[in-house]
Amino acid sequence: MAQLDKLARTVTWSKFVHADFEFVNKRAYFDYQQRHVFVRTKTARRKRGDNKGRRRWQNRDLRVTHRMEITATRCPVCDSKRIVPLDSKRRPKGLQRRRKRAIDLVITPGAIRRKVIEFRTVAYRCQCCERCFTPERYDRLTRYFHGLMSWFAYQHITHRLGVRSLAALFMRPSASV
Repeated sequence: MAQLDKLARTVTWSKFVHADFEFVNKRAYFDYQQRHVFVRTKTARRKRGDNKGRRRWQNRDLRVTHRMEITATRCPVCDSKRIVPLDSKRRPKGLQRRRKRAIDLVITPGAIRRKVIEFRTVAYRCQCCERCFTPERYDRLTRYFHGLMSWFAYQHITHRLGVRSLAALFMRPSASV
């Protein structure tokens, strides 16, 4: 029985037909996305793409239909109610005024409407444990709400539309969501 376990754990790689293939394999890697073989020149892989380190703001151009402020009532660490919002000059750089946009579809018998909700929050400081935090509800927000996800699943399952064709629906200017 021990011999069977030993055989199951050993991994043997096959030998290359030519020694040059082994030389190339040790010094190259395969990029599955681009389907090319690159020679390693640095230890870190070079970044590729046309975004050049810039972040794309996909939801910036959408007109906001609803605005909501998310506030905290208790400290998530010590559960104290003695919390104060940080003023804008004393906030750490990572805890500036934050906002997220979420997209939802409101489906009525006569129409389907897009709803863009902007959630805002500020950073808080607990007076008991001196920790800075943002509300947990804000951290758990998703970009797409239940109405949009349900519509997407309905189109995908019932009408057998592929994910790419559904994404193409959102890219058209007349039907942008």
